[in-house]
Amino acid sequence: MRFARFLSRAAVAALVLLTLATASPAAAQDLPPGGKGKTETPQSVAPDPTSRGPRPGDVQKVFVLRYVDAGPLAKILSVFPAAISFARVRELQTLAVSANPAVLAAIEETIKRLDTPPEVKRNVEVTVHVLECSTRPDETSSTTSGELQEVVGQLKRTFNYAGCGLAQTLLAGGRDGSVFTAASGVLHYTLHARADIVTSDRVPLVRLTQFQVNHSIPVKIPGGAGTNMVKNSFDGDLEVRNGQRVVVGKLGSSESGRDEILVLTAKILD
Repeated sequence: MRFARFLSRAAVAALVLLTLATASPAAAQDLPPGGKGKTETPQSVAPDPTSRGPRPGDVQKVFVLRYVDAGPLAKILSVFPAAISFARVRELQTLAVSANPAVLAAIEETIKRLDTPPEVKRNVEVTVHVLECSTRPDETSSTTSGELQEVVGQLKRTFNYAGCGLAQTLLAGGRDGSVFTAASGVLHYTLHARADIVTSDRVPLVRLTQFQVNHSIPVKIPGGAGTNMVKNSFDGDLEVRNGQRVVVGKLGSSESGRDEILVLTAKILD
């Protein structure tokens, strides 16, 4: 009985070894030739569908550009699935496009929107009136123009001035975004500012940055040893509506002790 059990166990072990021996050659036969000892190579990545050459059904068109450079525009248009090239022919910038009709129509519309002339900058004119005002009637004069009478009336009511006279007018202008200056050599007034036009839904604004008005006043040194220059100065950033006349503030005191008031007008010239 023990011999039979031992025999059966030995027979089972022999069958298992026989099965493994027959399976190994079969597995080896399934490998492709030269496949032993090599790793599998990855598949190639599919090309970008937007980078492609001409295809059947495409239409071609050459665009002549008038205002923009062809190179940067071609980079922008590269988002479209089209074949795009550019070249310079004498003084002309050209774009050659090959695409299906729907894409070509979209490219043409994009070119029309981008190939436009640069915006022409408008001119800005700034006028600064320097008024000398006093609370004493004997120190005032009525040498102001009619356009300033309304401002003088407001100053009288607000600060109890007896009257105001025009001491100096500074006129300056330049292109939108430019810095301009003006000076009066006789009375030593100077004006400096940068003007920018700010568009809005209502009335355009003129923004004045680095705005500064100076008045250098000669003051005699006691004892007759000459004169010193004392400077009255006003500076700041302002925003004025187109054509509006505003009282900016007080510059200082004049040689006679009167208050120097700045009145500003900014105009946009077409």
